[in-house]
Amino acid sequence: MRLRDSWTCGNTTELVFNSTGTWEEPLIQGCLDEPDAARGQEILCIMGNSQVAGALSSPVRITPQLPLLPFTPDYIPERCPDRSIDPQWVVDKFLYQHHGDKSYDVFVDLTNKAVGEVVSCHVAFDGKAEASSNGATRWSKCTPATTGTLVLSTEVSLEAEYGILGVRQSWTCPDFIQGIDEPLYTGEGYLSALLVCPEQAKGDSSGASSYNCSLSAPADGEEIRFSGYWPEAPLMPRTTYSHSCTVESFTNTANLTLQDYQLDTVVDAAGKSSLAGTFSVANPGPGDVYRLNRIPIIDDGEWHGCEAAAGEVLPWQLARCRYALDRSLRQLSFRFSWYCDDRDALHPVYFTAAASKELPAEECVATTSGAKSCRLPAGTGAVQMPVATLTWASTNAPLDRGPNLPWI
Repeated sequence: MRLRDSWTCGNTTELVFNSTGTWEEPLIQGCLDEPDAARGQEILCIMGNSQVAGALSSPVRITPQLPLLPFTPDYIPERCPDRSIDPQWVVDKFLYQHHGDKSYDVFVDLTNKAVGEVVSCHVAFDGKAEASSNGATRWSKCTPATTGTLVLSTEVSLEAEYGILGVRQSWTCPDFIQGIDEPLYTGEGYLSALLVCPEQAKGDSSGASSYNCSLSAPADGEEIRFSGYWPEAPLMPRTTYSHSCTVESFTNTANLTLQDYQLDTVVDAAGKSSLAGTFSVANPGPGDVYRLNRIPIIDDGEWHGCEAAAGEVLPWQLARCRYALDRSLRQLSFRFSWYCDDRDALHPVYFTAAASKELPAEECVATTSGAKSCRLPAGTGAVQMPVATLTWASTNAPLDRGPNLPWI
């Protein structure tokens, strides 16, 4: 028996899904004899309580949700309250100082075009103390900051890797009308401009050297100006707009790629040994690479949660991480969970994929007394781990993980 069905979803009515399925062995729940029925219809059987595995019979084009960009007026209003509704900033000066210990300083002079005041801001970021466990954007108050009589507070955030400068300010307007205009305004804006680092070539940008960076200037030579939102930026997807994390997680999560594998046997002062594993696994669905550094390992073939080693954090992209290792069978398994929210930032999709693979025999090298380090044979290359199961479910809460980068 062949079945065909079409449907839409309440929150995506513009998408029509068409599916077909085959009911090869229906379950017969009971039959009745009808002697007076027409020839060939003497027996009436009821069939049901069976599942039909269907598949989409026509493609569905799904595109990422577009960001709501801030409005930039064609002219500058005369009154400060009117200018504050569509806030704008100008970057007068900018200096990014990257230090070898992964910390950095940001010096920036900002002009708030609503009130015409300049704020000189310095923020120091400690790469170790301020490491975010979930990758969320870090906002820091300008201390010390030169403020005028109208700009009351300023916060900045910098995602150097993506070239995103975020600004949050609160201010008052000298010409506001009591009972009509707002007594206090707040605004949030993002500038998308890559960092220019002439000295970066002298060393590794991952933290091995120090260098200074400036902002790339507009091609037309105009001032570095950007618009923002009042009173704050709307909730936006955290997925880049060059691809859809949701769709590609559905269609492209067939294998996990094991890029790095290292098992270290560690012996403590009491002579007790333990295992620490370092793995690098690429997930083609969301396009992430998960780096697990020296996580504690139990070699019993059972599932265990990934735990961060001292001084380390687990990849923020992972909502959940589990592993299973059986060295006697050379079997390694991972079960990763992650979020995608590019279709609906209020209802992210929660994906879970499980993959396993029989690995080549390890090659081990003794280090200190009783300790050793084991890796896969030289020349093994990346190992494809087939995904055995992929599940997903829609959530009912916004995603509070990952950098808030609305313009990339």
